[in-house]
Amino acid sequence: AVSQYIQQLFMMRLYPEDDGSSNEGEEEENMELRNAVKVSHTFTGIGSMIAFLSGSFVYQAFLVKGVAFLGLSIMLLKLLTNDNIDYLLHVDSNANKNKHEQAMPQQQHQ
Repeated sequence: AVSQYIQQLFMMRLYPEDDGSSNEGEEEENMELRNAVKVSHTFTGIGSMIAFLSGSFVYQAFLVKGVAFLGLSIMLLKLLTNDNIDYLLHVDSNANKNKHEQAMPQQQHQ
């Protein structure tokens, strides 16, 4: 409940009340971002449900040490996932930057 409030507060600050001056392209971009946040929040809820159920089953079978190992495993998996995403985004952004820099001298000579 607190995370939903924080997310809503962030969205309200990011997208203040429309004063009618924004163009249509901006509104579409804002709606795409809002939909992405909704999807993210939905999958966070699903992940929480899975974590609760798996935690309950692991506790029943392996008690506290099993739940601690499960939590540690999930944390490490999240860290690896985040690192891989950051690495891929960094590699992709560098590739795009290099393509752009290589195209610039050609445009200046034309």
